[in-house]
Amino acid sequence: MTRALEPMPQTIEAEAADWLALARSGRMTPAETRELEAWLAADVEHRLAYQSMQDTWRLFGELEDDPAVMEVREWAKKSYNRPVQMRFAAAIAAAAVLTGGWWSWWASTPAPLPPEILAAASENPAQTFSTGLGQTTTATLFDGSVVTLDTDSSLVAREVGGIRLVELKKGRAFFKVAHDASRPFKVVAAGRTVTATGTAFSVRAERGDYQVTLVEGSVTVESPRGRFLPGQEKKLTPGLSLTADAGGRLDVERINVTADTSWRTGHLTFQDEPLGQAAAEMNRYSRRKLVVDPGVAGTPILGVFPSGDVEAFARAAEATKIASVAFEDDARIELAAPVKNSGEGNVHNIQAAPSS
Repeated sequence: MTRALEPMPQTIEAEAADWLALARSGRMTPAETRELEAWLAADVEHRLAYQSMQDTWRLFGELEDDPAVMEVREWAKKSYNRPVQMRFAAAIAAAAVLTGGWWSWWASTPAPLPPEILAAASENPAQTFSTGLGQTTTATLFDGSVVTLDTDSSLVAREVGGIRLVELKKGRAFFKVAHDASRPFKVVAAGRTVTATGTAFSVRAERGDYQVTLVEGSVTVESPRGRFLPGQEKKLTPGLSLTADAGGRLDVERINVTADTSWRTGHLTFQDEPLGQAAAEMNRYSRRKLVVDPGVAGTPILGVFPSGDVEAFARAAEATKIASVAFEDDARIELAAPVKNSGEGNVHNIQAAPSS
């Protein structure tokens, strides 16, 4: 990077913070823009850290009228002279209020957080939930809303300034929101915010890809917005699903929400799903992975399987002659094209046989 705004230990988070402050300053040169793009492309952890910083800026804009955040802004004005430096310091300090934490790489800077700000954070303790590989769990949040967390997922929930705020750090979660029009329910993930008052919906955020599926009620998806970030807004009605890729492209379509949310029952439902994509979804729940040959990866299938039962999935694909097991060991099962496949182009029902 050709220009640093503040000397900091070069952790990934510090680099991401420095890049974001520079990008928002309006003084970024074309050469620096190319450097940022190369830095983001170099490592998925870089992109995730940068996205996390964007979330912080956006939340700071949304909660700018919260008393604790206003107090942070005044503290930042007194502690820093440069406008960009002040705005970034205020945003990070606001993050400390929202999360109840403080990033060690920033704690080494000259101006510490005042005690009253740290005290404000402790008044709103956070709820933290997480699941391991192949696990799901259901929990009740502080406001009475119920969340079901999918495999390898984590979230943090707390109330801040009259807002019920949930940060989905990774994975997928289904929310049954307790109705309270006076306290908006917001789920932040992958640089976007879903806002609801009383509804049922799922949010998925994994390595830059993002999906919101609405089962009942209504939600608004904002992507991303705030004082320093432009954005757009999409309103969903029941049965609609919004997806966004790492490049920011949005797509809204009507789907079978029962199939899309069947993971809550311990099963995965596939309807006209390419074999390769279905296998990838099964892999999310299992240490043993399915590896699908490109020659059959695009074959559409129908089927319902226990989440993570890759063995049943492979045997069903083989029994219906859309793929054959070419190799398997404790780590993987390789699916290749069968010797003959007279049904090419058709949708194949590879429903697993019911367990006895």
